[in-house]
Amino acid sequence: MNQDIAHKLYVRFGLTSRPSPEAVARWAQITEQLIAEGCGVHEAGERAARQVFPDCHSMMYFSQADTIEALLAALRNRPR
Repeated sequence: MNQDIAHKLYVRFGLTSRPSPEAVARWAQITEQLIAEGCGVHEAGERAARQVFPDCHSMMYFSQADTIEALLAALRNRPR
């Protein structure tokens, strides 16, 4: 898994530690499912994060966080 994406999720959702590759994949799957069901992209990403990352929004990092769209695109385009 691309560690850069894990770091971006870590910052975006204010996590206390980097998510595992399995957690990243689970977040992407749930987010995509919610979008397919008609949920807005931002809301889908937030809802999935709250389901997958128990420490969601525990921290606040002073850096530019990626958008949900950018995170999903990076996961879709990564080499397997």
